[in-house]
Formats: sequence, C-alpha cells, structure tokens
Amino acid sequence: AIQPLKPIGSRHALMHHSCHRHAGAGTFSGTRDILVLFLTATMRKNGGMDPLEQSARIKGRAMTSSKDFTERANLHREAIKFVPDDGEAWHYLGMCLQEISVPEDDEGKRAKILQLSTRALMHASHLIPSDAKLWSNMGITLSKQSHYDREIVEKCYKESLRLHHKCLEVGCDVVSDLETAAFNYGLYLSNLDEWKDAVNILNLIDCTDKLTKPRNEHAEKLRLFCASQLKKESQLNEIHV
Repeated sequence: AIQPLKPIGSRHALMHHSCHRHAGAGTFSGTRDILVLFLTATMRKNGGMDPLEQSARIKGRAMTSSKDFTERANLHREAIKFVPDDGEAWHYLGMCLQEISVPEDDEGKRAKILQLSTRALMHASHLIPSDAKLWSNMGITLSKQSHYDREIVEKCYKESLRLHHKCLEVGCDVVSDLETAAFNYGLYLSNLDEWKDAVNILNLIDCTDKLTKPRNEHAEKLRLFCASQLKKESQLNEIHV
C-alpha cells in the first residue's frame, strides 16, 4: 500500500498537494493539537492556473452545481485531464458511471457502463488504496455484474470494513461510513440468501442511535428480516433431519 506523507516529528510542518495521502506524526501520550492551513493557488506567472487548483475547482463544481450524473462524470473526466493521478476524481467518476447505469433499459449498454465504472474504481484503488469508502463502492459495482464471483465482491466489502475499523482505532469519527459499508455488505449477502452472514454483518450497525435513526431503520428492518429467514431455515433443517 502507498504510505502517507508524514512530518519528521512533532512541531514540524508538512506541505503537500490536496490529492496526496497524508498523516500526522505519531502521538503516544498527551493531547495532539494540529494546525492546518489551506493555501489556494491563483495564477502562475505565465498566466496559467496550477493544474491541481484547476482540478480541485472542477471537482467542486461537479459536486455542488450539477444534479445530472452524466454532466458530473464529464466534469470529473475534465479534472482527471489536469491531474491524471487524482484517485479521488477517478473514484467519483466511477460512482457517477454507476449511477448512470441504473436507469438504463438496454442491458448491453448498461453492462458497458458498469465495465467503465469498474475500470475507474479499480484505477482509483491503485492510487488511493486506503480509502475505505472506495472499497465499499467497488463492492456495490462488482455485485451488479454477474461475471464477478462472490469471493471478489466480498473481498472489497471486507477491505472496506477493515479500513474503517483501523480508522476507529486511531480515533477517527467514521462510524457513519462504517455502518453504511456494513449495510451495503449485509444487503449483498441477504440477496444471496446468506442469512447468518448477513445478520453478523448487520449487527455492526447500532440501530439504537437516535441521531442516525432514519438511516438505520432500514438496516434494522433488514437485520430482522434476515434473522427471521435464518430461523425458518433452521426449522426446515430440523424437520428434514
């Protein structure tokens, strides 16, 4: 995996482009205080704007000003032209393509769009391999294509959960993202009638949290459904025995 940029120790600064993976110096006791400064590039002396700034502005426009996924995808493609190794842009492009495929009635065309989505997400995974949300989204995209077997799809979901748990261990607030990934994984398993595995994954979601109740109501309903199906399956097995 690509290691993040880090300062050489405490009380040192690190300057980096926004698309580069980074982390702070290791802290083993006490309280860590971090000072973060954001510098926005304007124009170069020759009159041209820095490619990274161009890319960031285009991605921002795609995320905030357009509700049309085709337009968003085109904007992310434009951003990639300025910074070809921007994993975030490749990730967003892959997700836009996935959304574009949903209403497509032509199965052949839909399959080709999903293939493009998969290529974009796989390329992103080489650039930002520690992005937990990316692996969950990859699992969703692969699960929509029958030629990817269960082992490959589950590998993506498991990697997403592993990375989210690593983030929790170091104190990052990723509970919402972790629960979203767990719901996606649980839904995938339930569609395979793998009730026991689905229940185990869905148990990662705290459905008692009132702050996330609207989202987690769906998870709780799915968990209860899977649990009931698992009970029926066990009863049938007992009858046959």
